[in-house]
Amino acid sequence: MSISIQGSTEWLTMRKTKIGASDASAIMGVSKWNTPFSLWEQKLGLREVEMNSAMKRGTDMEEEARREFEHLKDVSVFPDVVFHPDFDWMMASLDGIDIERKVMVEIKCVNRIDHQTALNGSVPDHYYPQCQHQLAVTGLPFMYYFSYDPLNPATVIVYRDDKYIKDMIKKEKEFYRCMMEFDPPPFSDKDYHEMEGFEWETSVKDYLNALKMKKFYESQEDVLKNKLKELSLDRNVKGCGIKMTKFTRKGNVQYDKVPALQGIDLEIYRNKPTTSWRITEYDTRTA
Repeated sequence: MSISIQGSTEWLTMRKTKIGASDASAIMGVSKWNTPFSLWEQKLGLREVEMNSAMKRGTDMEEEARREFEHLKDVSVFPDVVFHPDFDWMMASLDGIDIERKVMVEIKCVNRIDHQTALNGSVPDHYYPQCQHQLAVTGLPFMYYFSYDPLNPATVIVYRDDKYIKDMIKKEKEFYRCMMEFDPPPFSDKDYHEMEGFEWETSVKDYLNALKMKKFYESQEDVLKNKLKELSLDRNVKGCGIKMTKFTRKGNVQYDKVPALQGIDLEIYRNKPTTSWRITEYDTRTA
C-alpha cells in the first residue's frame, strides 16, 4: 500500500518521522489540542493519540465536503501526500489538490465558533500554521481554506506569507532535531495539570519542609566531611566507628573526540529511555 494513501499503516508510520502540516500549529504554539512537548511525545510513541468526536466527524464528512468544494469551484481535487523539495523531513497530507497542482484546499468540519470565523473571511488562528505549512511544501502562492457546513459552507483564500514561513521552518527544524535526538522541547504551562485538595497541599508542605531539612543537613555534612579530610592528613583512616578511604577513578572517555568513531552512529548502542521525576518550586503569586 502506498504512503500516499492517507490513513494507511505505512502513512501513519511515516508521519511519526516527519513534520506534517497538522503538526505546525503545536510547534508554533497556537494549537488548541497540543503543546510542542505533547506533540513530541506522540511522535516518539510515548503518548497515544485518541480519536475524539470532532476528529471522527471531520473524517466522516471530508469526502462530502470535498465534493461540495469541487461543485462550488468547478474543479476536481484529490487527496495527496507531498514533500518539501529541500527538506526531506517536511511533508503535508493534502485534503485536496487538482491534477495541475494549482488549486489546493484544506477542509475543516469545525465547531460553530471556528465556522463563524471562516464566514467572516478569516482562518482560525490555530489552523493558520497548517495552511502556511502546506503552502511552504507545495510552493503555491495561495490556497483555499474550506469550512464545511452543509447549509452554509465558507471558503477563505489563504495567501502565502514568506516571512511567517521562514520563522515556521526554523521552529519546525528545531522540533525535528528534538525528535531525532530524543531531546524534549521546552515545557509550557499547558503541560502541567493543576492539582489542589487537602491531601495534595499537605504532602507538598511536608515535602518542602523535608527538602529544607535535607539541604541543611547536606550542607552540614559537607562541612564536617571536609573537617575529617583535613584531620586525616590525606591518609586512609578509621576510628570511632567510621573508616575514611581515598578513591581515585579513571576519567570518562570523551567518545566524540575519538577519531575512529567519527561519523559512526552511536545512538544504536544507547539503552532504552528511562523515566525520572524532578520537583521544582515556583511562586504561586505569579503563576
